[in-house]
Amino acid sequence: MKNFGLDLQREVLEISEEDYTLGGFGPTLTCIAEIPVNERLKYLPGGESQKNENFDTMDCASRSVLNILETKLNYMLDKGLFIPEIEEWLIDNGYFFSGKCELSDRFIAIKSGTDPLRGNSLKAPCDAVHRYGVLPKHLLPFTEGMTQDEYHSGITEEMEWLAEQFIKRITVSYERVMQKDFGDNMLDVGGFAWTTPSEGIYGRTDLSPNHAFMRIASEHTAFDNYRDSFDGDFIKRLSTDYKFIDYGYNVMITSQQIPKVRYWFVDIFLNIIKLWK
Repeated sequence: MKNFGLDLQREVLEISEEDYTLGGFGPTLTCIAEIPVNERLKYLPGGESQKNENFDTMDCASRSVLNILETKLNYMLDKGLFIPEIEEWLIDNGYFFSGKCELSDRFIAIKSGTDPLRGNSLKAPCDAVHRYGVLPKHLLPFTEGMTQDEYHSGITEEMEWLAEQFIKRITVSYERVMQKDFGDNMLDVGGFAWTTPSEGIYGRTDLSPNHAFMRIASEHTAFDNYRDSFDGDFIKRLSTDYKFIDYGYNVMITSQQIPKVRYWFVDIFLNIIKLWK
């Protein structure tokens, strides 16, 4: 069975009892960009395959997280939910192109430690987005003719700085969601990719999960990084008994704030105080 980028062994090693858990005993986080179920298709990003003519990027776990985040940022822009200064900053720095958010999958694939052969856990890309921020796609794109080594390298200090400026303005958090609590949540999930669809519906299989993707809602629709073999788009319809792994991740925008300006002489003063102590 081919692996399309989900490393379950790594996932088991990385999950922690300290992860926020929806429906569990930990605190539940609140997202400021909760999209009504009937509006989610409208705000999906443009689809992009995770492979070119040379290789498969194996970064489905990064793409599923960013597909959710792009959807939520698209919603916030359309509904006027951004603080005006933050909206201006995002547009000026190329996070939106023709009104749609486009984030670099490659940046998060690298920052989260994606293995070119084994892929990644579900958790690592969620954590990378939370810790390091995100980068506009045009600064670190996936292009035709690119090699695997080229794809998994190329981040500059300037790129890391810009991504850090993003998380100074927008806080992205995540929590683990057990399957019994999936409900209508838009989630980062794992399953098997893919059985042959019957009348456009991908049925249940007991084959081991090997792929991460975005679950749009309880109607069992998924937004994927491979084109649907039935109608050619990136949306897949799943059977009502489709087998996911036991949990997924809820990716949330939990706050936005305008960074405080910190002048160079403040840093010098603080360093003097430390030396004096």
